[in-house]
Amino acid sequence: MFEEKCVKITLFFVSLLLLAGCVVSIVFGFIARNNPIYGIVGVALEVDLQQIVFIFCLVAGIVLLFVMACGMGTATKRYCFLHYTFGIFLSLVTVLFIILGVAMTAIGFGLADQLQELCSSENTDSDFQEAMNELYFRCDTFYCTVLCPCYIGSTLYFTGKTAATINPYDNTKVQDCRQYIQAAYSTYNLEFSDIDHIVEFLDYFGEIEMEYKCSGICKLQTVYYFGDSSRGEPPKTCKDPIREDLLIGEMGLMGIGYLIIGVALFVVLFVQYGLCCREKDDRYSEDDSSRKYDGSRYENPKPYAAQRAQNYEISQPNGTGPAYVNNNPYM
Repeated sequence: MFEEKCVKITLFFVSLLLLAGCVVSIVFGFIARNNPIYGIVGVALEVDLQQIVFIFCLVAGIVLLFVMACGMGTATKRYCFLHYTFGIFLSLVTVLFIILGVAMTAIGFGLADQLQELCSSENTDSDFQEAMNELYFRCDTFYCTVLCPCYIGSTLYFTGKTAATINPYDNTKVQDCRQYIQAAYSTYNLEFSDIDHIVEFLDYFGEIEMEYKCSGICKLQTVYYFGDSSRGEPPKTCKDPIREDLLIGEMGLMGIGYLIIGVALFVVLFVQYGLCCREKDDRYSEDDSSRKYDGSRYENPKPYAAQRAQNYEISQPNGTGPAYVNNNPYM
């Protein structure tokens, strides 16, 4: 059985580690708030997924802060704050974080692998590649044409476009040509409520292009469509940045972080339960921390002493003094 002091020290430091989990959860929330992948999925689902994930991470951080305070209070003063209620609450939170960690890790790494497979040359006729290519092809009806000339920087290079210019007064992204966007995306796979909804959707792809200097998801495009075309020729597709930074680097690592937090919460639950349910020694007063002598164990003679006394008889033969008679048959 572990000493109470060791249990308290363990609980204190494990609870202190939850402060790091609290900070990580809040940081994850701010990162998710600016993650364009959540924005793209949110537009498809018609919800503000970025804001939902942000609020969830913020609430999770506050919950971890509360659990940390309760754990450290139990470790230092042995205050078992609403022990049974808190135990149920902590059990649910522990299970939630473990499930959330496993789910987000599986989703992040799973989507990364699936994106790699869907963008491979063996799946050129897949629905995903067709949808991603269509996202750009619909813009070709007006972007970098005489309807909407595009500025591709100070160096002219071959783009295959009819009106890719080095005139800085021309347009630098598809969203600049709002008068043509709604007609181009009227029959797209997603249903948009109005022009602002379409622009919001395209802006998320623009964030990816601006952040990672890429254009096209599976197929490399010759100009930047939704970011800033004045940056010149795009060097790569956006597939690898989405996989490595957004899916694995953010979503996958967020899942691993929540899984570690869930394990730490389990340790806090286990140690705190053992500490709060441990019976205090009755020989010590709850009000006085000093040790008090307990003579109860000396009230009854030890069995071997009583047996030894029965082996001898004490008598006074002829008044000459005490005589000791040994009744032990083996002597």
